[in-house]
Amino acid sequence: MTADATLSAVLDEVRGLRAEVVAIRSSLAAKLAPSPPPPRLLSQRQAAKMLGIDRGATLGDLLASGNLRTVTLGGRPRIPLVEVERLAAEGTTRTGRKPHRKTAGAKGDTEVARILALRRPIAA
Repeated sequence: MTADATLSAVLDEVRGLRAEVVAIRSSLAAKLAPSPPPPRLLSQRQAAKMLGIDRGATLGDLLASGNLRTVTLGGRPRIPLVEVERLAAEGTTRTGRKPHRKTAGAKGDTEVARILALRRPIAA
């Protein structure tokens, strides 16, 4: 094997290794890149269900009075989860109306149960 042939073989090997390094680097970058947190915005229906209130009347009153902050996304109002949790903790969801019968005691929905538990007074 001549010196030129040996040099050519070494250069081909280096190119192949370089391509492997680039592929590994891009693969690791994709795996290690932080993913954005999932959006924590709720529809009016989801917020009303979590609070155990009627979407049309009670939630509408909270929105109209400014007690519930909304964000517009795609032309539709969305309610941040932190706002729903704040209302549940403050107990300001009561507007004189009874909770909606279909959503007030939703079974199997642990998130709804957790939020509703925040609204109940702790017995001494």
